[in-house]
Amino acid sequence: MSISTIVSTVTVFLQPLLIKQITDIGILEKNMPQIVNGVAGLFVCVLVYLMIEVVQAKTFAEIHNSFYKNLYCNVFRKLLHLKKHYFQMKNSMEIVQMLQCDVSQVASMTDRYVVMSFSYVFRVISGLAGLMLLSPELLCIVVIVIPVKYVLVKCLAKKREKNMKMYIQVEQQFGGWLGDTINTVEEIKLWNLYELRKCEFLKQICKSLAVEMKGTMIETWNIFGDAVLEWGVTILIYLVGGYLVFVGKISIGSVFAFVSYSSYVTRPVNSLIDLRMHFASVKPSAERLYTFLNMEEERSGSKRVEKEISPILEFKNVRFQYTKDREVLKKVSFKLEPGEKVAIIGKNGSGKSTILELLLRFYEPEEGEILCNGENIKVLKLSEYRSLFSVVSQKSALFLGDIVQNIDLEGKADRQKLNEVLRKSGVKKYLQRFPEKEKTQIGDDGAFLSGGERQKLVVARALLKDAPVMLFDEASSGFDVEANEYLYKIITEEMPEKSVIFITHHYDKLEKFDKVYLVKDGFLTEVRTGKM
Repeated sequence: MSISTIVSTVTVFLQPLLIKQITDIGILEKNMPQIVNGVAGLFVCVLVYLMIEVVQAKTFAEIHNSFYKNLYCNVFRKLLHLKKHYFQMKNSMEIVQMLQCDVSQVASMTDRYVVMSFSYVFRVISGLAGLMLLSPELLCIVVIVIPVKYVLVKCLAKKREKNMKMYIQVEQQFGGWLGDTINTVEEIKLWNLYELRKCEFLKQICKSLAVEMKGTMIETWNIFGDAVLEWGVTILIYLVGGYLVFVGKISIGSVFAFVSYSSYVTRPVNSLIDLRMHFASVKPSAERLYTFLNMEEERSGSKRVEKEISPILEFKNVRFQYTKDREVLKKVSFKLEPGEKVAIIGKNGSGKSTILELLLRFYEPEEGEILCNGENIKVLKLSEYRSLFSVVSQKSALFLGDIVQNIDLEGKADRQKLNEVLRKSGVKKYLQRFPEKEKTQIGDDGAFLSGGERQKLVVARALLKDAPVMLFDEASSGFDVEANEYLYKIITEEMPEKSVIFITHHYDKLEKFDKVYLVKDGFLTEVRTGKM
């Protein structure tokens, strides 16, 4: 790259000298061979320069793409390992909009314009050398532009940075609002909120466009300043250069060459100084992305987990609160032995699901500890620890794709085992009414399925994972009476070796569970021991 930059600088340096030769020795002296030689040399210089430009463009595109990919991969990895609380503060569209904006802005630091700006130093040096060679008097006109340009950019850069901070803030708010609108579109339809939402949309978009307009005008004034300075230099060169020609100090060709050399200085200098404007645009996004990349991740221990055996799980005096004034669990203690079936009952909002979220390490206890085979779960390797569990929740997410893709998430399941879980879960029964059977697309988060069909699909996914511990959180939501009874039968009769925690607010059908606990006022109380 350094060799191509040097060659490019040399070809650029030679072009004005060749123009001078064509003008002074060729045209003015009517020397055709000199004109032909000069034009041939000029053609070779221009051709070499353009070929180098093509090679550099490809090289810099590869550098930019590599940096963009690596940066986005790091951001994506970070996103997957952030604590659950982060995703409760923002909707998905707001997160996507924010990350795409910040990654693109930071990656623009490797754009060809930015990287090549540093190579402009060589062009400035060659331009100054050419100017000094032709006319030291005219050189002063070019040099005086540099401090003027610097002052202009310094002033505009501060405004640009302030404007960019406002822009990313407004865009984040707009993305969050738009995501919320899409997520609640059914309610908007039911309540006929079209006009209200349309008015709010116009307010949001006008606010965004107003900020964008200010940014555009800042850039426009910078371009205007560049044009005024460049044309001012050119005009002065022709005026002073014309006078120097009249008094015989320089030739006409020297004036033309000087105009070319002056652009080799003013334009690269403008580009170098304009980097401050570019950095001012990137800085707010870089700061926000830096904050994102330094956010606290889920804690992952290093101790390996024995996945071949069903673990002994135990809560010991666990206390948890979401906020300072909302204590959910108080001194909760219980033990789950291998193969044991436990039901946890309680009213909505009593803290039943919180127990599972603590067990799955989405949250950490304020006090007490959770043990797995006698080890605090904090010290266990997170990915291996979570592989101990299959989870069925009324809020379990479904992916875009077909039915089988949402059951066999890794795409590696044995066909016989897959058929078995389709039968056990009840998915096989409703497949018959779909023309494409297992390949039926389910839509966004299972939008094309009924509530019961959706839950059966999630049950099939959990059964296929075949983890030693099964967690059911209101798993029968959307099931009819027959399907509900069948689910209880699967849990209590068809998986004797599995440990089960079954969360529900229904108190019937629990006679076959080994233990039943009640969550009330933050306390966990055993209300029945032994099967009935």
